[in-house]
Amino acid sequence: MRKITLFFCTVLLLSGCASTQGPKFKSEFLKSYDNFEPHPQKDGTWFSTTEHFDYQKFKSYDKIAFAPITLWLSKDKPYQIKDIKKQEAIVRYFENTLKKRLNNSKQVVKPGTQDSLLIKLAITYLGERSSKLEALDFLPFRVVMNGGEMAYLAATDQKIAIGEATVEVEFVDTNSNLGLVSAILENDTDEIYVNNTDDNIEAAKAILNSWTERLHMALSDSKL
Repeated sequence: MRKITLFFCTVLLLSGCASTQGPKFKSEFLKSYDNFEPHPQKDGTWFSTTEHFDYQKFKSYDKIAFAPITLWLSKDKPYQIKDIKKQEAIVRYFENTLKKRLNNSKQVVKPGTQDSLLIKLAITYLGERSSKLEALDFLPFRVVMNGGEMAYLAATDQKIAIGEATVEVEFVDTNSNLGLVSAILENDTDEIYVNNTDDNIEAAKAILNSWTERLHMALSDSKL
């Protein structure tokens, strides 16, 4: 069991600071939220293995299938992205990025393909908020300190944003239809420059790219 725990700590759910609290929001996408353990080195990350999980078997999957990514969003988040078109664009981007990246190391197949590992994903929070410093923009010292930056943003029609997102994921053995591992990840970005347009999803993309790399590392034989 210790080997299993270390595997998911060091590969699937990468570094950071430990969290002793459970997930802030449980969407009910996963069948169970019992027995989740906080990642010892990553804030906002929890995982749970079932009795059906086998470390060697998990490493041996050559075929990966993705169930359609779904949205199970909380209605109580203050920075929730509520624009339906943006939500749909984010889901499409995540699906395409995952399949393209993982197809480099695994065979991506249709759900239901024998001997494949099915990955079920639900995005349970999508948020974007302005930089905390923007509230100080009109104070004299802020204008002096950031005059160049503000001029650049105005000239390029950009803004400073912080992306926030949460995903719940379950790995299922297709042959038996038994769940093996579940994980919950809560992430945010540093301050980043994004286009100041209604259809901008760059902050969300930064998080989705990070998650894609984690899954790739977890499922790539060269990284285990």
